[in-house]
Amino acid sequence: MTSAFAPRLLAAHAAMLVSVSAATGLGVWQYDAYQARKQAERIDLTQETPRPLTDLMGSDDPFPGADVGRPVDVRGTWVPTGTVFVSGREHDGVDGFWVVTPVAVGGEGRPAVPVVRGWVPTVADAPPAPSGEVDLVGSLQPTEGTGETDPNPDDDVIPQVRIADLIQHVDQDLYSAYVVDDTPSAGLVKADLAALPDSGRFTGLRNFLYAIEWWLFGLFALYIWGRFVRDETREPDDLGDGTATPSGPAPDDHPVPSNA
Repeated sequence: MTSAFAPRLLAAHAAMLVSVSAATGLGVWQYDAYQARKQAERIDLTQETPRPLTDLMGSDDPFPGADVGRPVDVRGTWVPTGTVFVSGREHDGVDGFWVVTPVAVGGEGRPAVPVVRGWVPTVADAPPAPSGEVDLVGSLQPTEGTGETDPNPDDDVIPQVRIADLIQHVDQDLYSAYVVDDTPSAGLVKADLAALPDSGRFTGLRNFLYAIEWWLFGLFALYIWGRFVRDETREPDDLGDGTATPSGPAPDDHPVPSNA
């Protein structure tokens, strides 16, 4: 029986060790990248120096996921006719509304970003919408998408800060984000927001799947090595094809008849 440590098998052992080690290491690297991206979404940016909104995203850009909660500087012109009230918002346990007025970033007629000016217990308590130029600092947030539909599209009350709902109330393009004003308008209470957003369910999913793929590759390499070593160390008798070899003498092709 051939030993598993025979010189001719050393190359197979070395190839197995290299393959499994590389696959394990690459899998760990991808998994660490997955964890790092999940953690990045939970970094508290609320104390960072405000940056101009236009430095982080354009009106047609997707939301920059790494900047959730970052303070931004918004300069432009109020769009008072686009004011809406977002229902189902609590403050100190009291149900009420967010008051949202868009700001045309860069000036009148330009794409607008919805700005949460503050909270009120009832729509009737909301002060008039502002107008004119504005320069404010607020927290950048991704637009919502709970799937809840607006039961009455004809009024100014919407169930969530969602572009599909907001666009019906303005005549210009909207950013795929909204801003919560750090200094609420007179007569409004500052809107409550969690300091740290929850990381998305699919954040870094590709890195996680790559990690699983590399580990499966390592297991496959280990399986191939095991099969190869088993076949190489098996006794020759164990490799037969299953056909029996007769042990007696072969019969004559032309038997000689005996004399009577």
